[in-house]
Amino acid sequence: MGAPERPRPFPPHVPDHGSRAAALVPGSARSCRPRRRDRQTPQRVPTPLPHRPGWTLIRLLFRLIPRRLILLLILLAIVAVAVRYTAQRLAAEQHQAPAPTETPRPRQPVTQNSPPDWEHTDPDFEARYAIPNSRPPAPLVPWTARQVLISVAAIAFVFMVVLGSVIGLVEVVDVSGWGEHVVLLGAAFVLQGVMLLSVWHFAVRPAGGRWALLGFRRIKPISTTLIVITGITICQVLVVGYVQVVNWLDIDPLVPGDPFESWDIDPISFTIIAVSAVVVAPLFEEIFFRGFMYQAFRKTMSLWPAAILTSLIFGVAHIDPAIIIPIALVGMILLGIYRWTGNLWSSIITHAGYNAIAVIALAVQTWGG
Repeated sequence: MGAPERPRPFPPHVPDHGSRAAALVPGSARSCRPRRRDRQTPQRVPTPLPHRPGWTLIRLLFRLIPRRLILLLILLAIVAVAVRYTAQRLAAEQHQAPAPTETPRPRQPVTQNSPPDWEHTDPDFEARYAIPNSRPPAPLVPWTARQVLISVAAIAFVFMVVLGSVIGLVEVVDVSGWGEHVVLLGAAFVLQGVMLLSVWHFAVRPAGGRWALLGFRRIKPISTTLIVITGITICQVLVVGYVQVVNWLDIDPLVPGDPFESWDIDPISFTIIAVSAVVVAPLFEEIFFRGFMYQAFRKTMSLWPAAILTSLIFGVAHIDPAIIIPIALVGMILLGIYRWTGNLWSSIITHAGYNAIAVIALAVQTWGG
């Protein structure tokens, strides 16, 4: 047997296309290269960022301020932007230039003494096609903000008198059981009756008994149903979100409690509560706050101050400090519905539906098990 045969190198005229046989050829350039997986990639040292005092201050503020407070501020900013955008859309849609309803006048023949084509001889042209101002005109209602403040003062006086009478009656007469509930709800009916009487004296009677100035108009069933369902959903989301945020931040004074927790609910008191919450309160409160108070404030204020002031007074009127903010938010939604539709019935039905959910929850809590 002879010596083993050496591998023959490739001829110089044959190109090497990266075949594995080239690695076996001694002295070839490919046999001396390390494999790709054996190569070591040099580590790049990151270049330090330049010192910026602004970013350092922002990092310091984020470390000092609690994260819950930062999240609450972000949520409030998002809600404010959404409400402002909705208000701008409402104002733009409400104050668009109305379309002409009259038949256009026929074009006059051109004569020597006729005005040029670019001049308008119609005296109503400017009023008909005028561009709306940035601030919409105030509603034309016969009552004023001064009369509204007089009404609020009268309601506060009657509230103090009724409250003192109820306290004295409870101490002198035994009204235990459902009689106590009747006395408290009767006081609430008296206050709502004073509200309606103020609206009649300052708004309806000077207008010749016309309730349409407050916003009572014919409703459209389909659109009103959609608006009411949307409004109730938004109110529930806002109130539940507010409660969750306040509980998360551990702010006990702002946590709303159960107003009927200490009550001994029986069928008679529950019926009185249901009628007051679902029928009487939505009707009287919407007439006074949205139809009467807001329109008077709108005569002397712009949109946002009038809306915020009306909603805050609506929240304070519910007495409990823990529910002023959520009730004011609900008032803003009801006011938005009133402005969107121009109909007070829409906000009344939305208010009634929102209270009906609370009444159903009370019934389930009392007799559901």
